Amino acid sequence: MKRFTVSCGLLGVLVLSGCTGGADLLQCQSVAAVDTELEAFFAQDTVGGTPSPEQTERLKELANEYADLDVDGEVQQAATAVSDDLRALYDYRVGVQNGDDANPDREQMLRRTAIDTFVEEQAVCIEGSS
Repeated sequence: MKRFTVSCGLLGVLVLSGCTGGADLLQCQSVAAVDTELEAFFAQDTVGGTPSPEQTERLKELANEYADLDVDGEVQQAATAVSDDLRALYDYRVGVQNGDDANPDREQMLRRTAIDTFVEEQAVCIEGSS
């Protein structure tokens, strides 16, 4: 969790770095809104144990939100990568809920990959808007 930036801070960074208007700011604002939701999800999410069906469904919703973002270029590629990694974590958790053997190491790896991709996506948005 230490690697997370505060997403409202992301918007502040965007403004300070020169992303003050136009299409770049609109793209970054739409990404920042979903980023805030994902940060809140991971702040409440735990590895191991059994996530609630609501948590698992929220993971799917977040993956869909990233896939449906109206952005383009590198920001779109980064958002798609986040969506793909969230879907991989979702698929794992659905499997466990349906009786597959839980593997906390695999879950931790999938979760860490999703978080790393998320952080990279934030960097792409910041770099693309400066």
